[in-house]
Amino acid sequence: MAIVSGFQNSRWRGKVGNNVFKYVRGRTIVQEIPDEKATTRVPTSSQSQRQFLFGLVNRFAKEHAADINVSFDKSKYGSERNRFFKLNYPGFADALLPLYETAGGDIDQVTDDQIEEAVTNYATDNPTRIYRVKKAGFPTKYLSGEWSTTDNPIAVDVYLGGVKVVSGSNRLELATGKSFRISGNVTGAVVLSIADTSNGAPSDVSASTALTSIVSSQNEYSGLIAAAQNRKYLASVKVGGQEIVTLTAWEGGGEGDMG
Repeated sequence: MAIVSGFQNSRWRGKVGNNVFKYVRGRTIVQEIPDEKATTRVPTSSQSQRQFLFGLVNRFAKEHAADINVSFDKSKYGSERNRFFKLNYPGFADALLPLYETAGGDIDQVTDDQIEEAVTNYATDNPTRIYRVKKAGFPTKYLSGEWSTTDNPIAVDVYLGGVKVVSGSNRLELATGKSFRISGNVTGAVVLSIADTSNGAPSDVSASTALTSIVSSQNEYSGLIAAAQNRKYLASVKVGGQEIVTLTAWEGGGEGDMG
């Protein structure tokens, strides 16, 4: 397969000789038509193993397609599923390799439950090997056990003092009476992770303790920073046990953005 570029070749389609031209995701691709008379080759052991593992990973991805679509960015010229494969195939291959011997290389002898169990056990033993969430605007999350839809990123925005809180930016200093707001469908308990200093160890504080004047509706959760949190630093915000924004510790010496 080759990518065709240049004015004369732009957006070619159809068959030319022994080649087929296709326009896919902004690129013109030419692919040679296989020779039907070519002798069918028997896959080697390594080829058979790769086909077996690819087939199992593909089954897993198909089963969890809805979760993958909301948990991963699209690849440059592909889909969320392509990105999932690119990031996670090595880990999944290691997780599923024992099934190759168990099934004698026959993919049809492997059940979906066996795939799930193998992945769960591997992720439990290797909790930073398989990405569960890798999406811009959300904290990166690894699979550390059983795959669960509840781990999907929550599409909400957090605001402190009217300014949107962005994951990866420096921790923000809190001030009594400063507004705090989550915009979006909030399902589950709201917890603020707060540190005494800009680079100190944070502790989880329930919203009922961290905030006053709390107002909760279907599409918004808001309140004011309580006096007990004055001049402390926001490290992260969790909804339903899931971090939706995570801020970075920095050397601050007690001075911060009062906003």
